Amino acid sequence: DYALSVASGRDSGTIEIFRDHQDQTILGKFEWKKIIEEALLNQKFTMTAQPVISSSGKKLHEEIYIGLIDEKGKHYNAGYFMPMVITLGMADKIDKYVLEKSAEHISNTKGNVFAVNITTEFCKDRMAFLWLRNFLTSNRQLKDSLFFEFQESTILQLPDICTDIAGLLKGMGYRFGIDHFTMNEKIIALIQNLKPDYLKIESKNLIDVNDQAGKDIALNAIITIADSLGIKLIATRIETQEEKHILENKNINYFQGRGIADTTPLGE
Repeated sequence: DYALSVASGRDSGTIEIFRDHQDQTILGKFEWKKIIEEALLNQKFTMTAQPVISSSGKKLHEEIYIGLIDEKGKHYNAGYFMPMVITLGMADKIDKYVLEKSAEHISNTKGNVFAVNITTEFCKDRMAFLWLRNFLTSNRQLKDSLFFEFQESTILQLPDICTDIAGLLKGMGYRFGIDHFTMNEKIIALIQNLKPDYLKIESKNLIDVNDQAGKDIALNAIITIADSLGIKLIATRIETQEEKHILENKNINYFQGRGIADTTPLGE
């Protein structure tokens, strides 16, 4: 069940091999459904945040991640349980939970800015769109403190819907970015209409010794477009300071990853 859920959430033709690790709990759909429903009912989800830092050391925002604790106290990160959440058709409930808890946290703190990812499944749901509009209206005071992020794959799959949601966000004064940006031609054409506030690009897509010339050409093109549209570029999954220095020399000025700052429980 788990391997099928992971594969179905990726590009067509993806193969996912299930490996039975000793520390990995093996659960089927029914068990997962019970755990997720209980976590929603009893608020057993955890929330952590990881900052995006500029070259000068200034914090741009903190990206929020969700985790889950089962009845035995075992903790799961989103990468493990979200594929099953999506398969069970419960992604919109998780998105709403994260948004509501984030809004609650921001209302009780001052000065910090947070970013929340929106799933493809949430974007597909027309009722979720109406819910989002009401949420944005009710929380207008948070528009400078709450950013939204779409996966690149979501935009490529649902360009019209994402354009509508982006228009809704911008119309109400909220900002948004694109996560897992890969610099391919299709998405480059779309960002000129969407005009996101930032793009997150994994460092491996910027540092590739086997194809560095090609990477540099693509990056220079993205930098030119981003500069003309006022879009920030953020390198993610930075593991070392050396990677950061290499990217600074490529005119990247914002960074995220364990080599910059690790995740911490929300509120700490």
